[in-house]
Amino acid sequence: MCRLRRLLLLRFPGRRFVSAGDRGYGAHEVARFCRRRRGRLTPVSQLRPDANLVGPPPPYAGAGRPRVKGPALPKPRQAAAAARRRRTTVGWYGGGTRRVEVAAGTGRRYKSGRGLVPLRWVFVRDRSGTHRGEYLYATDPALLPEAVVGYSTGRWSIETTFQGMRSCLGPERTRGWCARAVLRAAPCLLGLYSAVAVLYRALPESKRSGQRPGLLRGSPGERPVPGAAGVEAVGAAALAGQVPG
Repeated sequence: MCRLRRLLLLRFPGRRFVSAGDRGYGAHEVARFCRRRRGRLTPVSQLRPDANLVGPPPPYAGAGRPRVKGPALPKPRQAAAAARRRRTTVGWYGGGTRRVEVAAGTGRRYKSGRGLVPLRWVFVRDRSGTHRGEYLYATDPALLPEAVVGYSTGRWSIETTFQGMRSCLGPERTRGWCARAVLRAAPCLLGLYSAVAVLYRALPESKRSGQRPGLLRGSPGERPVPGAAGVEAVGAAALAGQVPG
């Protein structure tokens, strides 16, 4: 993941990025990589409730080895339980908003031989009770808790889109097994489906009949199109003015 982020920074030298991901993309190595490029890259990811956080190292006393980390801080779960929670409205999954309670704090993650990474942790609890409480972090301590939560929940539409693509369009069942064949087929299939969805949306209501190309939403009653052949069939019908049932 660090290599992909480095490539992104090289291709777009004038842009600043915030990368949001789940816990698998929030390892210490990734956080340290982004912190060293904090002027252009900030990760937002999930944090373990029992993560070990420490304070800054004390000044060097002039004898022995200098300390590389400070005293241990309360774990995020302990700190969130003792902190005063603030009620606010944040961006939520699916593009809406939600009333939540948040608690935040700062600390440093430490890994032996890898150094310290300053971060801001955020605990968010959905007041409606439909989602469990989550612990998040960002390497920019200046980010507000609302921004951290919004970046984390904003990635959900992208993840569900790719999950629906795998289940409905079947790119993983391609006959090409070499890397170059997969890299050619997957973008073309997703682009073709996107073009079909845009064409269908542009049709008048009177022309919309039969199966809808809204497959990635996964709503009940929608039959999945079997791969590229089905998408091509719906696309040809959309161009002709109607969608087959």
